[in-house]
Amino acid sequence: MFRLFKSEKILLLLTALSMSSLIILMVFFYLPYRHYAIIPYVWIGWFLPIEGIAILLGLTCLLAGISCYYLISQKNRIRTLSSSLAEYWWVGMRIYLGFSWLATSVTIWKPTFVRYDFLNMINYLAVKGPYPWYNNFLTNFISPNTQLFARLIQYGQLLVGICLLLGLMTNLASSLALFMNVNFYLAVGWADPTGTVAAQNIFVAFHELLFILLLAGRRFGVDEFLAKEYPKAIIW
Repeated sequence: MFRLFKSEKILLLLTALSMSSLIILMVFFYLPYRHYAIIPYVWIGWFLPIEGIAILLGLTCLLAGISCYYLISQKNRIRTLSSSLAEYWWVGMRIYLGFSWLATSVTIWKPTFVRYDFLNMINYLAVKGPYPWYNNFLTNFISPNTQLFARLIQYGQLLVGICLLLGLMTNLASSLALFMNVNFYLAVGWADPTGTVAAQNIFVAFHELLFILLLAGRRFGVDEFLAKEYPKAIIW
């Protein structure tokens, strides 16, 4: 499953960091501002449903309990603990983020988003944004082609969601998702005084990068079978 992080201790550290970042996102950013409107057309909780995060937190506790049991009962403790966490936690995180991308694409899959909402949001961001170079990019490149880019976002989110859910072309899907998260961070992250949008995009981008490095699609995913047939391909 893992390409770069062959050390069990490093893998365990990354898993603990993932769990901790999820708890921080939930406690300090989501719960206090659940119904807070950031800017017109964008709301907190739009990308990561808070109910799903609560379920994932419960899964965290369950996995931690199981891992502690193995840690105590098995002789090869570090290996057993890290392998247990890595195998199930990262698969669960991949599936959950896939579900989140899919849910987002369904939410914006409507004519008003393509014709009006996206255009209004881009115009607002281009005027108010703190990055002049990015404002020019929005004004000169995105704004004249809003219907095209609105469709690309819809299909891009749908593709990422399906691929992450199935573990299909995970590296390619994660790279596309990472690109979108960087743009979402630059476009919208500044507009939220609570910092939730920025934290959310950093959280998701961090995990998408690790999906690539850890080859997350090769465990309980279609990539596991594709890698056997085409081991040199970089898209899974």
